[in-house]
Amino acid sequence: SVTQWTEAVEATTAPDNTEEVEAARREGRELGREEERTAREEEEEGRKLVIAVPAPKDMKKCMLAAFVVSFAIAAGVITWLLLVSGDASNLQTFGPPSIEDCLAVSNGMETEGQNGTTAKSFGVEMDFAVGSNVNLEFLQTELDAYMQRDVLPLLVGCDLEGSVFVENNIFIIENAIVQLISVDDPTTCSSNSEQLCSPVYVELDIFSKDENVSSEVLLELLTRIFGDEGLLKDLNFASSVEDINLTEAYEILLSGVPTSSPSIQDETCAEIANGNDVNGQEDLLVVMKGYDVLMDVTLDSEIEDESSLTMAMEEK
Repeated sequence: SVTQWTEAVEATTAPDNTEEVEAARREGRELGREEERTAREEEEEGRKLVIAVPAPKDMKKCMLAAFVVSFAIAAGVITWLLLVSGDASNLQTFGPPSIEDCLAVSNGMETEGQNGTTAKSFGVEMDFAVGSNVNLEFLQTELDAYMQRDVLPLLVGCDLEGSVFVENNIFIIENAIVQLISVDDPTTCSSNSEQLCSPVYVELDIFSKDENVSSEVLLELLTRIFGDEGLLKDLNFASSVEDINLTEAYEILLSGVPTSSPSIQDETCAEIANGNDVNGQEDLLVVMKGYDVLMDVTLDSEIEDESSLTMAMEEK
């Protein structure tokens, strides 16, 4: 049998600061994108270093000098690679996620070990090569449904038995949650191509198990997943998506993002659970509103006295 329960309750509402949070995130996206591009440009400039060919009479000496300079440059590159790989090797290695954790990540819910973990925000920009008859509204719906369910569990290390798999995963990520997905109108993918590409932006929060993990390690995992050729196959779009090309991945550099509410002490939570006033409540600017909540409750078996059910639900 099914029981419906309606209860009028009063609630307090905090001031809405959604616009402030969004403005801070927009600024963080631009800062992160710019920093990533600057780092990439500096890396490309380093590759353009050319050692001049010496005059014949000083060939031996100059060749030796050129060799020393080249070796120093190579050593610098090797050192940098060791530092990057060393960053991962110095981190703690964790065990793979449980089935319950994978289900939680897939549903965009909090995992059992998420409390106390460190969160960072990242932006991922991709070009979706699409057909001329693509329905962007339907593609948006598919992305909203598939990204959290089928992609982000891969970051955590869940084995979805698909085409995408991260080798040597140290399972540093506890959870990953999509915050925003946007799809823009398609344009030509490049100046010498008639193929249409629709820019797709995904913003997500990553909760790492080790607070010392660098953003570079997390970005490497992101690029492995979103840049994998098998991603399109695993997503299995009904929309006419022919290819996915990762264009940018960067940390969103958030600074001083306002929160929607202050941190809550354990004592406050206990007072709320008991239906009591909380400390300092009289000093807050609150707006009292009444709400009707209608719930459908499916019972395992019929009950004679429905009042026991409503009493239990009110207590919960």
